[in-house]
Amino acid sequence: MRKRDQTPGPAARGFSFALEELDGVLQLRALHWPGNQALRLAWSSAEMRRRMDAGRKQILGRALGLHRHPALSVLDATAGLCRDALSIASLGTRVIALERHPLLHAMHQHERLRLLAGPQEARLHAALNNLELHHGDACLRVAGLAADVIYLDPMYPKARRHALGGLEMQYLDALLGPADDPAQLLAAALAGSARRVVVKRPRRAAPISGPAPSLQMKGNQTRFDIYLLQPD
Repeated sequence: MRKRDQTPGPAARGFSFALEELDGVLQLRALHWPGNQALRLAWSSAEMRRRMDAGRKQILGRALGLHRHPALSVLDATAGLCRDALSIASLGTRVIALERHPLLHAMHQHERLRLLAGPQEARLHAALNNLELHHGDACLRVAGLAADVIYLDPMYPKARRHALGGLEMQYLDALLGPADDPAQLLAAALAGSARRVVVKRPRRAAPISGPAPSLQMKGNQTRFDIYLLQPD
């Protein structure tokens, strides 16, 4: 195992993280949780293949409007583990994935290059070639990254994050800290030149403060609030 990078994280909260490379895979270890396993992106997992196999039938693709306009480009302005972005890219769509935390962004870059250099898996490689990775704060950069659709998946309210549990949520909660103001993020997205803005929310949560969504699509646990800014 070889340590690639390290950051003290938010010192006031007592968190610190390190990037490590193990068997060619870059993973994130929480140094303040010495007994916990490291976090990996799992872009080539069976779950990601299942999501890719669902194709345009998945509710996310329909919420983005890709079932009607497959050539639309998408900006995922809150990329996180980048799995939604990769799933969207597998539909043949150009996706810009924007992530504000430098360690997550470094993992995205490494995993993309690693998988492209690996065995030829046509669908996965096509998705990776449709994926463009950027680092920066969404509120500051969303207007400067041109795309037809802006997709926002802001951190769930703290009570909801704890309810979700799991290793990945523990990492994201500790790594990213308090969520950006979702109303500010939505306002920045709506001020851009996109045709629509799509916001992922818990199914029963109130819409983000601001204009009412034009329409909604509901799944079992999540809901997509859709803001139509140009005729569809």
